[in-house]
Amino acid sequence: MSERHRGRGRLLIGLMLLGAAVAGLSAPCAVRAQEPPRAEVHVVRPGETLYRIARNNGLTVDELKRLNGLTSNHIEVGQRLIIRPAPPETPAAEVPPAPTPSDPARAQPPAPPPAETATPPADDGGEARPEPPAFGRYVVRPGDTYLTIAARYGLPSDSLWLLNDRSTAPLEPGQEVRLPARFATVTYRVRRGDTLARIARAYGTSIAAIRRLNDLRGDQIRVDQVLQVPVGEPPPVQDDAGLPPVAARGAVTIYPDTFAGRLMANGEPYDPERYTVSHPSLPLGTLVYLTHPATGRSTLAEVTDRGPLDAAFIMDVSAAVARHLRLKEGDRVQVRVLGR
Repeated sequence: MSERHRGRGRLLIGLMLLGAAVAGLSAPCAVRAQEPPRAEVHVVRPGETLYRIARNNGLTVDELKRLNGLTSNHIEVGQRLIIRPAPPETPAAEVPPAPTPSDPARAQPPAPPPAETATPPADDGGEARPEPPAFGRYVVRPGDTYLTIAARYGLPSDSLWLLNDRSTAPLEPGQEVRLPARFATVTYRVRRGDTLARIARAYGTSIAAIRRLNDLRGDQIRVDQVLQVPVGEPPPVQDDAGLPPVAARGAVTIYPDTFAGRLMANGEPYDPERYTVSHPSLPLGTLVYLTHPATGRSTLAEVTDRGPLDAAFIMDVSAAVARHLRLKEGDRVQVRVLGR
């Protein structure tokens, strides 16, 4: 082959390689797939309960059980519990090539600015007010119990227990307790031109209710002030609704440590850290209010078992109940029945 032919061959190969490179640059680029997101997991430590784990992670007991397919409250040390499910995977998006000056038709318009999220109160056919929360909220103060909170709001004595995942553990200051929806509030930021009367009319409540909830002495409000607004006028708060009568008095016995993990009459294993009691006749699931007269301490507990075996006692109590009431074996308590 002559030198001339060899030169033409090399030129042809070079042109083919250059064309392939240009085609590769103009092809759409796919975003490299990232590692799929994982669920957030909590490993159970000694002394932990479902209630404590759920509360520390902003969940209800029912939500935590549903996430992990649990049918009871029994958990074991070292068990792995999902507390945040993995978010759904989204397919990798293809990034189109950047437009060139010679291709104006493919130029992308600038993104529009985000819409404002502030919602003024509905007035004179204005924008609709936000959807009210499903529950009201109460922040626990020192000395509060479900019973005293229910009495203050004029609620049935066992309603808060049912609204709050049937938890019988003592309330801690700063903890949030669910209230019925009629006690719900929304957070509203005052805008220019707002008055208490306009805000009250928009949310179907009264000026007095907004004043009371926000400790306002007059009608003066300022722009950007944050107010808690009741959604509709709640029933008047009661100072004292009284306690149900004492149904029984007598000595109690404390479940032995060796009973931990054994099945109770309700089909669940005994957990020393739950506030539970036995009773010979009250329906399983009944909520009782126990008071130790010697210490003046009280607590809620749930009837989960049958007993006691010894007729000298009126009930068995869990280690958690005994510890909270500062009970010793054979101490006497007062029992009030709140319902199921």
